[in-house]
Amino acid sequence: MAAIAAAGPDHGLTTMFWAVGVAASFMLAAAFGALWFATRADLGSTRENIARLEAMVLERDRQLSAASQENAWLKDPRAAVAVLSGPGGSSAARAWLLFNPATKQALLWVSGLPPLPPGKAYAFWAFAGDRPLPAGTLDVKSAAAAVLSLPKQDAFAAGPTRFAVSVEAAGGGPAPGGEIVLAGERVPPAP
Repeated sequence: MAAIAAAGPDHGLTTMFWAVGVAASFMLAAAFGALWFATRADLGSTRENIARLEAMVLERDRQLSAASQENAWLKDPRAAVAVLSGPGGSSAARAWLLFNPATKQALLWVSGLPPLPPGKAYAFWAFAGDRPLPAGTLDVKSAAAAVLSLPKQDAFAAGPTRFAVSVEAAGGGPAPGGEIVLAGERVPPAP
């Protein structure tokens, strides 16, 4: 027993503990290094996503601003309304027109007009007194309700009080010549 005690501490066991400690330290360092690289890669991807989202937000803001400017005429107190219905009220067709004489812009909500055969078109008319002024054509795809943005028309600047939609040969003419399918008047402004 004296021989065992004289030999001292077991250097093999101490060496093994040191080796395990050093290996564990290397493994921790490798894990932290991998985590650091993964975090940097995720950070780069996150930065790209943020830049893409910021660009999308800027584009949406630009579109919203353009739409707001485009529709500002709707808030103008000079905007007027007209209600159109089929002749004698017997037709299911009806329409509401919102127009602004100052900006010459208009929106038309129309329902119940069936699609026309090739070579025919719905022509929209604004009447200044008894004089019909062409105010565009309507491309009706189905009898379902649709909102049509009419291009700027000088006919709206003339202060029309009556409106009509007729069936015409494609391309239309200077005055209604076909069947009138909708007709109506401007709604008087509220006092």
